[in-house]
Amino acid sequence: MLLGVAKLAVAVTVAGPTFSTTIDDADVADWSQAGGVAHLIRAAWTEGEAAERQVTVSDEDVREAMDPPHDGLTRTQRLYEARIDLLDAALKAPISQAAAQSVTQAQIDAYVAAHPMCRIRSSTVTANSIASPPASRRPRPAPMKR
Repeated sequence: MLLGVAKLAVAVTVAGPTFSTTIDDADVADWSQAGGVAHLIRAAWTEGEAAERQVTVSDEDVREAMDPPHDGLTRTQRLYEARIDLLDAALKAPISQAAAQSVTQAQIDAYVAAHPMCRIRSSTVTANSIASPPASRRPRPAPMKR
């Protein structure tokens, strides 16, 4: 006879050389409307990398970057989300800047000229090209077998 149902707990540990955090089932439940465990893992990884690189963001910047209400998130959750987004951008900024400075406009133009498949082509769609065929030319459904 089955007396009860076992409850499975989610526990994820995100760890780096100098950072470790655990995500439990309560955290996942709190964020189920906005990405759940995948979102929390990315956020924990971002926090850990920022801590290791000593990247910080100010509370004022976080408040200014906070999104309007969405997905049923609380104000605290939206502040956390904004903080993670700012940390992520701050971590990526040096990489983006270095990449942008390593390529000249002449190199970009030469690449585009050498790869014509990458050019954006325009196309025109007319109402006639997407209209349904007249009823007389539509296929008729096969009769049902009895």
